[in-house]
Amino acid sequence: MKKKLVCFLTAALALLMSFSMFAGCGKKKGDAISIFVYGQSHELTIYKALINKFTEETGIKVEANLVPSDNYAEKLTAAIGTKNCPDVFYADPGAIAGYVNNDLILPLDELLEEEKNSGGFDYNDYIDGVLDYYKYDAETHTRGGDGNIYAVPKDVSAYPMCYNRVVVQKAIDAGRWPADLPKPWEMVDDEGNAIAYTWEQFEKACAACYFTDGGKKYFGTGLIDTYAMHSWIWTAGGDYLSADKKNVTVNETKFITGLQRFIDLMDKKGVSPNRLEMSDNSYYNRWLAGEIAFFNCGVWDVGAFEGVAKTTLDYSLMPAPRKDENSEWYSYVGTLGYAVSSRSKKPDAALKLAMYMGLSDESYERMSKRQVIQLPNSKKKVAEFLSDTTVKAPANRKLFYDVIESHGKTYPTAFTYDATWYNKFIDGLSDCWKADDNSSAKKTVSDYCASIQSAMQDELNNGINNELQGL
Repeated sequence: MKKKLVCFLTAALALLMSFSMFAGCGKKKGDAISIFVYGQSHELTIYKALINKFTEETGIKVEANLVPSDNYAEKLTAAIGTKNCPDVFYADPGAIAGYVNNDLILPLDELLEEEKNSGGFDYNDYIDGVLDYYKYDAETHTRGGDGNIYAVPKDVSAYPMCYNRVVVQKAIDAGRWPADLPKPWEMVDDEGNAIAYTWEQFEKACAACYFTDGGKKYFGTGLIDTYAMHSWIWTAGGDYLSADKKNVTVNETKFITGLQRFIDLMDKKGVSPNRLEMSDNSYYNRWLAGEIAFFNCGVWDVGAFEGVAKTTLDYSLMPAPRKDENSEWYSYVGTLGYAVSSRSKKPDAALKLAMYMGLSDESYERMSKRQVIQLPNSKKKVAEFLSDTTVKAPANRKLFYDVIESHGKTYPTAFTYDATWYNKFIDGLSDCWKADDNSSAKKTVSDYCASIQSAMQDELNNGINNELQGL
């Protein structure tokens, strides 16, 4: 789930794309079913082993096309409306409505019941609430609720903050840490639940960890903007859209307050790498090199983080900061699913494969226990995952579930028909984002949000109209 897929790729575009781009992707040999998914090299190795085990256990042959994420969406588009469409492929929540309106994927409710009643996988074992992301009512154009299920979860992931104890301890040893500020590992209540720093506390912590030691420069933070900034907006009480997803709300005071505070932290507080330093080395690489105190950690990052020596990166999870002591904290939560093509000749076998990839004991063993690529999807496995000391993951990994259950909000485009309205906002953000002292920003945050809202609303309205028309 490293890169978001485009929210919807229309069937019309599929017919215009060159089918050669998808060579071998959907062509099945004999009675095999096909699956087309992407991942990093280590993930693809695990997927291949899982698929081989599935065939060994079920006798169902699988034609697997496992590719890097680059060009995945384009290749899928080239075949999704044709006879070459794979039986199983990725679909995120934002893609479901478009796929349904163009009759590209199957409703899975009856197949899920049949699979359960035949003694196979029980869809009730998925973590509570995750299937709701993949429900859609084609008549009322509503998501969740009583809609049909159109995909089963590959995974559900969370994106809390984390800290590097090595850098924080250096700041403490140098006498830089404020006496009245708890250390990040002390931010727990009597029951062991994590307590979030307030904005003010977090800024003090970042400032304390911005220093040079032994000729090496350390930074308080360096956050990936288009994921991390949402936490600041949400804790301030703002959001991009109204609750019914029909109105853009970026021009509201709470939204502006959160975005402004995040921009100030990143570009005015002197705690993060400046633009020149970032061009020399990314935030992510600096974090892995032990140069940054506070960063974000997605579930998908655990494998990479665990691969760094503890003397360089001794990390633990923590909540994103909250506006003040009366505010909630929030982090991004995301999910990716497996859909079954409406052209599949063996939808029951295709669904069994999709569920095996995300719900089987073998899946848990390979993707959650031996190497943490994703959290276990099965409710039955959560307690084991949290208590198993052999799992290479942060000891306080329960925080991932805290985000999913209580402190998570989906990506802004997860439940809209397309992402053009949101892209309009991101594409113009440099108009108000001051790049350190050399600013070419033309507008204040308030002015930018006021000026962009109408254009965003027009794009959102277009998407709503397209959904109603089934385009």
